[in-house]
Amino acid sequence: MADPEDDLSLQRTSSTAVKKVLKELPRLKKNCTQARLRSVIDQLEPFQGDPQLLDVHLKNLVPPVFAAYLEQTLGTVQETNVGELEKSAAFSKILYTLCKIRGEGPIVGFFNNEPRYLEPVVRYFEDQRNGSMAWEEKYILLLWLSHLTLTPFDLRSISSQNVTTSNLQHLSLPASTPPIAIRMLSLALSHLQASSREMKAAARLLARLSSRSDMRSIGLLQNLVLWALDMLKGCLGSHPTTERATGTEQNYLGTLVFLGYLVSSSTIEIGRFVPQIYGVCQLMMEAASENVSVASTALAKKAITKLLRNIVLVCLSPHSGVVTDESMIIEEVIGYLLESLADKDTPVRIATSKALSVITLKLHPEMAAEVVQSLLESFSVNVTSKVSAEPDLSHVDAAQWHGLTLTLAQLLFRRAPPNSQLPEILRLLFLALNFEQRTSTGVSIGANVRDAANFGIWSLSRRYTIQELAAIDTSSFDVWTEWSGSMHKPKGNGSRAVSMQQLLATQLLISACLDPSGNIRRGSSAALQELVGRHPDTIFEGISLVQIVDYHAVGLRERAMIEVSASAAALGDPDIYLRPLFRSLLGWRGVRSGDVSARTCVANAVGQLSTINADGLFEAVVQAMDSLEEREVERRHGILLCLAALIDQRCDLFLLETDDSEQRAQRGNIQSVLKKSWSLFTASQSLRLSNRDFTAHNRRPELTTVAVAALIRSLSRASAMLSIGLDQLPNTAEILQLVSFCLSRFEGAALNVTPIMVRALTLMSEKHQRTNVVRSWLAEESKGNSRIAVRQNGYILALGSAFPHLEGDDELQKCIIDRICRRIGPEVDVEARVVALRSLKCVLIGRGKKSRGNWRTEDPTPILPSEQLGINICQSILNGLNDYTINERGDVGSLVRLQALDTVEAFPLDFGAQPSYETLYELILAATRRVSVEKLDRVRLKASQTFGEILGDRSSPLTLQDVSSYEHFYRVLHESFWASSGKVDAIVFEGLVSSTGGGASEDLLQSARAALVDVLCYQLNDPLISIAGELVDICTTFTEVLRTHLDDERVLVPLLDTIGFLFDAEIMQKLRNTAFKWRTLLSLVQKSHFKSSNIPKILAAISCYRGLAEIDSVREDVLKKLRSMLKHPFPKVRDAAAEALFLITNDDELRGFTNT
Repeated sequence: MADPEDDLSLQRTSSTAVKKVLKELPRLKKNCTQARLRSVIDQLEPFQGDPQLLDVHLKNLVPPVFAAYLEQTLGTVQETNVGELEKSAAFSKILYTLCKIRGEGPIVGFFNNEPRYLEPVVRYFEDQRNGSMAWEEKYILLLWLSHLTLTPFDLRSISSQNVTTSNLQHLSLPASTPPIAIRMLSLALSHLQASSREMKAAARLLARLSSRSDMRSIGLLQNLVLWALDMLKGCLGSHPTTERATGTEQNYLGTLVFLGYLVSSSTIEIGRFVPQIYGVCQLMMEAASENVSVASTALAKKAITKLLRNIVLVCLSPHSGVVTDESMIIEEVIGYLLESLADKDTPVRIATSKALSVITLKLHPEMAAEVVQSLLESFSVNVTSKVSAEPDLSHVDAAQWHGLTLTLAQLLFRRAPPNSQLPEILRLLFLALNFEQRTSTGVSIGANVRDAANFGIWSLSRRYTIQELAAIDTSSFDVWTEWSGSMHKPKGNGSRAVSMQQLLATQLLISACLDPSGNIRRGSSAALQELVGRHPDTIFEGISLVQIVDYHAVGLRERAMIEVSASAAALGDPDIYLRPLFRSLLGWRGVRSGDVSARTCVANAVGQLSTINADGLFEAVVQAMDSLEEREVERRHGILLCLAALIDQRCDLFLLETDDSEQRAQRGNIQSVLKKSWSLFTASQSLRLSNRDFTAHNRRPELTTVAVAALIRSLSRASAMLSIGLDQLPNTAEILQLVSFCLSRFEGAALNVTPIMVRALTLMSEKHQRTNVVRSWLAEESKGNSRIAVRQNGYILALGSAFPHLEGDDELQKCIIDRICRRIGPEVDVEARVVALRSLKCVLIGRGKKSRGNWRTEDPTPILPSEQLGINICQSILNGLNDYTINERGDVGSLVRLQALDTVEAFPLDFGAQPSYETLYELILAATRRVSVEKLDRVRLKASQTFGEILGDRSSPLTLQDVSSYEHFYRVLHESFWASSGKVDAIVFEGLVSSTGGGASEDLLQSARAALVDVLCYQLNDPLISIAGELVDICTTFTEVLRTHLDDERVLVPLLDTIGFLFDAEIMQKLRNTAFKWRTLLSLVQKSHFKSSNIPKILAAISCYRGLAEIDSVREDVLKKLRSMLKHPFPKVRDAAAEALFLITNDDELRGFTNT
């Protein structure tokens, strides 16, 4: 989705962009490169969305560009250097971009129109068209020629040479046709069958040329019309008068466009050709209905529609010259256009709607009213009414409704319908603004219908006065607007019904806040702004409403649904905006939405509305639940979430209330709500949930689980707040059964809501009941397969969440910890390990703070259980940090490490200061350090953040760029190598080698290696420091890491790469005269690839040999080993060994070594 601020930014920078283009033009003349041309076009492309911003700059922008193009085509042409573009092609591309953005008319108006350029342009076009001329340049030249054709001089006076009549596609010309006209005809006809924009430009040129008075006088117009009709008949398979007149689809389309331009020229002489043209049009309409390929394409039908529109306009003109029954043509065309409104192609429907509106505007008022009435009656096709008076649109044709609505909008824009038809039109616009259908796969369609409705309301607001709209009686709109959430009933006998402007504003507000499509929301916002601006003082708080429902504010759906709707609902009485918004949230835009995240936003929006005025909201949601059908799983999900949000908001308001009397009233209100809500879970109530709702795939059990868990969490929290125990409920067994159903689900969304549901449920349970429930969960968890343990994930999370509330029952707590820790072993699925670590985090989070004498689930205080259980937890987390499981999916152990890091953040801040955990604290700290320098970006970032949490450093949030920098690696390695124990050195180095080895990205590799070299050289330049000291110990640690991981290729291969790099960086050579055990290192390198077929590992070992050969004590052994590798079975290994030997010995005999 585009940034809502983009268009504002474009408006501010439009002048700067144009200046940059003008500044770049002289450079393009001198050195025309692809990069410079691209930079110019990139400055213009953003105007595509707001082309009107270019209008004030066109007079300064187009003439210089066209002058440069003119200079390159008809002036002194400069030679093109190597690597440059053709300058004429480059400037034509810029002109084409301007035409694409702003349209041909405004741009061509700035082209040079001096007649002296006509023949030179034709000559240049003829010389270049057989070459490699770009289609953009051909397009610009054709536009320029059509512009020059408007010259008032006779073309005979401009022609200077005779030409033959070749390449005219069987077009017979009058004998007195000027040569320049023949040449232009040849150019236009040759491009009439192009598949790009050249075709329209060529058709425009043909139409303008044949419409000139001097061309009409010699009979060129008649010959071109007859040729075009013959061409169309040939394309349709009819019998043309010219035997060889055949054509392709492009010929057909180009000829149609030419005739459309020609008929729209409105010359008197064209009227006598209308019967013949219309006769061919009838053939085309028949061919289109029979799906003849050449006539049934969208482009062809669109061209036919425009041609028919122009024919009718000629017939309706006062002096048309049509020699046939005009009324018959008009009626037949209108009938065809009404049918075409249901065409499956959107461009055809758009062209048809515009054609109908233009024709209707020209008709006699009585006939125009009949056309509009016929249009209105077409809306009722396949529309049925339900008992609730809600029109059923599930069987209507969405394409037809789009065409009909768009035609109404076009008619309103031209103010064609009479005022007497406005009420019916408005009813249909309201219906179209709420149009939505679902396909068999659940996809929502109808956004184009709602978009057309926005256009219609915008046009109505713009074209009709305050008095005309105020005269419409809105009392008859109750039936139509009740279901869509906009009914306003008068209060009292003396009250007057709401105005039409207010009714329109409410409908637009609902659409702008709740519609799922961003374009529709913005369109409704724009229509609302037009309505308020054109009809002042008719809408309640109109100015404030427009400021809230801003065009940019409704760009993001979540923001529009929650923030914007709440701000608008707060204006005035709840009946004006709040209740219509709320009722719409219970409709297809809200709880019936097909998007899960949208229904979550709906629940949040309902909660926000309840903070403004909650009267009747809960009852309305319960009533909506009563009408639920068994198959409406998505709607049930949304309604249950709304109920949970309403209860949460009431609890929050109760906690914030300080007045005792008001608090008592709210307590009574909440108790009544809780009683009704808990009773919903009774089998005889409206929910009627069963085991199938949580297991059957076709019922989407994950949605039911999330919704039920959220509602139970909210009800449990409210009940605990009012000291209502679980055993006080009449349906406790049914509630616990539903909880068990929820815990049996293993989807991510269900697991996310499990901890808060369990924590809230245990708060309202007595100790004995709590213990019994947890023991039943332990029993259910033990039924699962110990390896494929995914289906018990919900129970594991529940056990961890309930653990802090089981104080005093040491046996049960120990059983829970053992059960959770057992799931973090390598024999369990990765997903189950992740959930087990999440459960341990719930254990560490604790019970939370107290509020009003009851435990709350928010703001928990981290705790550690008893000593032995705490040690088990720490050991399990450490196992998670060391999880490097790799399978066909890749490093899936990274998911476990990420969750382990997240769990580490739940430790108490004084964790490291406790004596019994000191050793584990050091190990966890070192493991976190190790992970903070490994190659995976997400893990490295999370580990760095966690390390700061452990040390209590919460200064500023880290970014991926921060933890990929040289400074990050240098800081971690410096603290590990020069300020810590050797144990930490080894652990950190294990993680570092994945970044300094060959598997990391190039940027990360360079940063990590540079930091490693600088850290190792940190004190080598200090004369007071002995080299034989700490550097030897560090490199000895590297050797020990190599010894430890000889069987672990995950660490071994990058470790060998890193040691080879240290030799190349001449770090290891600094230990020549020290006690470093070189022979041990050589032995370990040899063991690392003994009988191995892992080529990367062998090549890494050879890089180590290349460095070890510089050490005198092992040089001979290294050379012997490398010589033996010249006979290795793998060619790559033999090549690498030969290259290493050559670099070591500089033996010229190795130059000719080949792997054979």
